[in-house]
Parts: sequence; structure tokens; C-alpha cells
Amino acid sequence: MAKKILVLEDEEELGRSIKKFLEQHNYRVTFISDIAHVESIAVEAPDLILTDLLMPRVHGFDLCRKVKEDPQLKDIPLIAMTAVYKESFHKAEAMRIGVDDFLEKPFKFRTLLERVERFLGPAEPTVSTGEPRENKTAAAETVVAPKQEAKEIKGADEATTMPSKVKPHQLPEEEEIPREDEVSPDDEITRVTKAMDQLMDLQQDYASRLPDKIIELEQIWERIQRRSNTKSDLALLRRKVHSLAGSGTTFGFKQISEYARQVELLVDMIISEGEKTIAQRKNKINELLDNMRHNPMVSAEMELIRQMKGK
Repeated sequence: MAKKILVLEDEEELGRSIKKFLEQHNYRVTFISDIAHVESIAVEAPDLILTDLLMPRVHGFDLCRKVKEDPQLKDIPLIAMTAVYKESFHKAEAMRIGVDDFLEKPFKFRTLLERVERFLGPAEPTVSTGEPRENKTAAAETVVAPKQEAKEIKGADEATTMPSKVKPHQLPEEEEIPREDEVSPDDEITRVTKAMDQLMDLQQDYASRLPDKIIELEQIWERIQRRSNTKSDLALLRRKVHSLAGSGTTFGFKQISEYARQVELLVDMIISEGEKTIAQRKNKINELLDNMRHNPMVSAEMELIRQMKGK
């Protein structure tokens, strides 16, 4: 049976895309955007947990700590994702708690897959040999360096240099001698091409929803300027642009991500300095939202939607 992964991510767009991507690689995936109790994780009984560190109701570090303190959950591999907690002391704290790996946003989906495969192996039919999991993980790393420790964590920049999959029945020392049944270059090209096609599908899916995301930001900002429910709407706008700033880069929309990050900073200033400063930030936020709307990729999607509605 395929290994089960639990994805905890408050950005629903990103969470759904992670789920879709990992399912395309034959894992079973449950996605939860808002978790209140660690007991919910035990009910899911996952083989691996992939969690954001900035969650709405439970702080990510607290969640990781509770998982690693729970006798039922402590042995489940835990990968933490973050777009905020990137400093060395954040990583040190995560590792002290027991987090098994640390993935900075934005990340490449191929990098995500490689991290998951380190702990679970490729999600495909395998021949059982009774070999411990750590030996299988080491085998997967030996194509690059036969003596490399399995616990070494590669950076995201190295993601594109990862080798082809190693068949589970192969031992590390066997990789030093080429075998006839190894993955051929053509097979590896097919695998990489398939992964690229899957990523393009995810990007197109994300692009088709970008116009609605930007329209929603504009509507929230309009309500804020009318001062109807300012405090709540400021918090909502801040959460939405923070999410867009993270997911935009992940899906290849770096300019949109940068605009969203600037809006987030301005909203933070308003929240910090008081609602009286809304007027001071109005023009700049309007400009940034307008830049998002008129981004070539977004405006093209909007035009397509307009044409479809006109038919």
C-alpha cells in the first residue's frame, strides 16, 4: 500500500497543489488547512508529516513539539516548511525539537519530492528484502557519493542535480558497478519530462485562479478604506497577501510575489501605527494592487475568463 503523507498548510492553494503533486507520484495524501489539536494527526496515522510553521490556530513550533513528545507520533518523519522562520536559530530550534528536515519557501516541487523520498522512498511497487529503512535511504544517496551519510541535508539549489531513483533491492555498494537493470538515461529523461509536465499543469492551474485572488484583495482593501470592519479586514488582507507572497514565487510568479510582499509590509505598518495611517498608505497599496492586476500573465487570464463569460 502507498505511503500516506499528512500535509498541514494554511495556504489552501499551495496545500492543494502539494497534495496533487505528491499524489501524481503515487503517495496517498491528506491535506488539512487548519488544525486545532494534535490528536487529529494520530487519527490520520500518516507515514510522514509535512507542516507549515505559521499556522492560524496552533503555532508550528508548538505543533512540532507536541508531535515529537507524543509516544504515538514521535517516530513519524516530520518536515517543516516556512517562508518566515529562515534564520539559523529558527532551524536550530526546529532540530532541537526533533524536526527531521527543514524546507524553506519558496521551494521547487522536485526538491519537495526528493525530501519526501529520503524518508519514504519512491512510491512505487517494491521488492521487500527486510532491509531497514535507513539503508534504503542511504542507497538512494549513493549515486552521487557512495560513502555519503544518509542524514545529510541538501540545499534547494542542488535539487536539479539529484540522480535517478535507485531500485529498493539494490545495496549501496552495488551502485559502484554499473548494472544492466539500472535506470537508463532514456528512462530518466522520461521521468524528468513527466515531472516538468506535472509542474506546468500546477502552474497553469494556479495562474487560472490568480485573477480571483487579486480581485479578492481589491475587495478587502476597498472595505478597509470604507472603515466598516477595519481591524478584522486588515488581518484578513495581511493573511491573504502573505499567502500570495509565498505561493507566487513557488509557482513561478516572482513579480506578483514581490508586489504582495510590499503590500504585506504596508499593512503591517498600518496595523502597528494605527488605522489613522490608512490614508498615508492608500496610494501605494492601490498602485501595487493595480500592478498585480495588469501583470501580463494575470491580465491574459482575466481576458480569457472575460471571453468565456461572454460566450
